Amino acid sequence: MKLNNWFVIRADIVQHIGIGHAMRCLAFAEWAVDLSIKPILLCKQHNEFINKKINSLGGELVVISPCENTTSGTSYQHSHWLEGNELDDAELCTNEINKLTLLHDNKAPLFIMVDHYALAAPWEKQLEKISPVLVVDDLSDRQHDCTWLVDQTFGKTRLDYESVIPARTETFIGSEYALLRKEFTQVQDKRNSIDLSVSAKVLITLGGVDKNNDTQKIIEYFLAKNGIKTHCQLTVVTSSSNPNIPQLEAITSCHESIKLIIDSNNMALLMTEHDICIGAAGATSWERCAIGLPTITVIIAENQTNIAENLANKKAIINLGKVTQLTQKMLVKAVEDLINNKKQLTNLVINSRKVCDGYGSQRVLVKVIG
Repeated sequence: MKLNNWFVIRADIVQHIGIGHAMRCLAFAEWAVDLSIKPILLCKQHNEFINKKINSLGGELVVISPCENTTSGTSYQHSHWLEGNELDDAELCTNEINKLTLLHDNKAPLFIMVDHYALAAPWEKQLEKISPVLVVDDLSDRQHDCTWLVDQTFGKTRLDYESVIPARTETFIGSEYALLRKEFTQVQDKRNSIDLSVSAKVLITLGGVDKNNDTQKIIEYFLAKNGIKTHCQLTVVTSSSNPNIPQLEAITSCHESIKLIIDSNNMALLMTEHDICIGAAGATSWERCAIGLPTITVIIAENQTNIAENLANKKAIINLGKVTQLTQKMLVKAVEDLINNKKQLTNLVINSRKVCDGYGSQRVLVKVIG
């Protein structure tokens, strides 16, 4: 396919940030590519997994230089994520985009998408001199000055942003705007009924990085002698960006009932093949909702608390709270209660599907390109 236009994504991919921000932008990019719009990702580090993902879309990853001034100059909650000055970053990105514009027949990008908790209004003002800016946020904790803003958190509204955005900003807020890959609209859940009395297929997915290796803790809770009474077939999914892969390979290789998958090619299909998920309350929450996968959620980052609580209030998930406070007893009880309660399983499927249908990227893109 010939890609006639292009847009820029600004996101970073380091251990303390994870790959979720870049991944949801690349999910959005899948829909853009269908309209012949090429994605170019600007970040401060190379990541082979993300590089392969964007290359598969016909786009490219461009590594920008580190900021010379390592002092942030701003006081956002996540300013340390940038490892540099916000205005310096804006200048570096501007210079890079200007060079890219020359390579695209002097055609500026259609828009600039930014998904970074350490960037806000000062950065956005500078980049809007080139093209309109589309911000992806979850926190509503800092001032923005952009053309569009997306927050895919279920239960949030424009009122959550009224004090931090100008009147001109068009907002797409709520889980109907969740930025999911096209695969989540292309699979059908083939389960006619849920019966876990003999065996249960359990998917464990705590993000692409999982720097604290909470995945291993959960596996060990399942394997303990006083663990789940029902036989469980475990599938553990992570990415090649996870620094704990050697440990996960060591523990999973010793047990026939555990399968480890690194860099899954079709997460949507994998979700339809499982009965229950133990998952982090990040962006993957919307993927599980779109599939209708009954989920027991743990919170592995502070910004996931709101997601977990809102979905639990809707009875779309079971929320066990912060993973740092998770005990084996808590996990075992939650899993066994769910296995033994067919009505609750069915309700989780129904309620989660009401949250998200997978077409959020399409809805945003139609508005952005006019």
